[in-house]
Amino acid sequence: MISDDAQRVGPAGVGDQSGPVSVAAQKDAAFLAHDLCNHLQVITSAFGLIQRAVGDDASASLSVLLNGAQTSLTRASRLSRQIADGGRDEQPRGAPVSISERLERLRDTILLFAGSTIVVEFLVDEEVPDVLCAAEALDDVLLNIVGNAVRAMPDGGRMALTVTCDAPSLGGAPSVVMRIGDTGCGMTAEIAARAFEPRFTTRPPGQGSGIGLAMVADFTRAAGGMVELETRVGVGTVVTLRLPSVPRHARATRIEPTGGR
Repeated sequence: MISDDAQRVGPAGVGDQSGPVSVAAQKDAAFLAHDLCNHLQVITSAFGLIQRAVGDDASASLSVLLNGAQTSLTRASRLSRQIADGGRDEQPRGAPVSISERLERLRDTILLFAGSTIVVEFLVDEEVPDVLCAAEALDDVLLNIVGNAVRAMPDGGRMALTVTCDAPSLGGAPSVVMRIGDTGCGMTAEIAARAFEPRFTTRPPGQGSGIGLAMVADFTRAAGGMVELETRVGVGTVVTLRLPSVPRHARATRIEPTGGR
């Protein structure tokens, strides 16, 4: 626990979604553009590292770099097509998704995002139920949180991604819990209280859109779950997603810690 003053946003905590269709369409386009920027950042990082590896005969695994770049390039291409089509109209319906399996697929991309100065640890319980959501939307949410963590550690640090299953509440299903924690700069209470507001950012113009955590909140609300933010200045931040499960055990894996290539 980082702080006793965690900011919590769930299905009832996100702003009113009503309003003109044009406003909703503008928000969808902004969300897509933000996702696209994340993937393009990964691709840029990947090819920069490839150039260094080839030029300096470095020991970094080219397969990791290429796999991460290819995953983001494929997703970036789909996002750009959605932008051209005017929004998220073709977003797939929710289906049972294994967070453990999605995290394994994103492993190389997350390592690229983290770079060589951040140690990344993946801790996944052996039996975790599926959740009901759109798989690619879940990927984008995870990368948004990872991206925030990386930017909070410009001089390096540690990031831990854990997936567990909470005991069911009375009459309810277990919750799948995904935590992404970092040892970054953290946030003040005033900033944390506004962190989920659309377009709120403390970064200079051109370095942050302020919609990443708003997207996380929207996704969590749509999945019937909640998101919590725990943070302390100089210690770090933990973002926790709690999503209702569907009754099927996923084939989860434990991924060994890695980092600093």
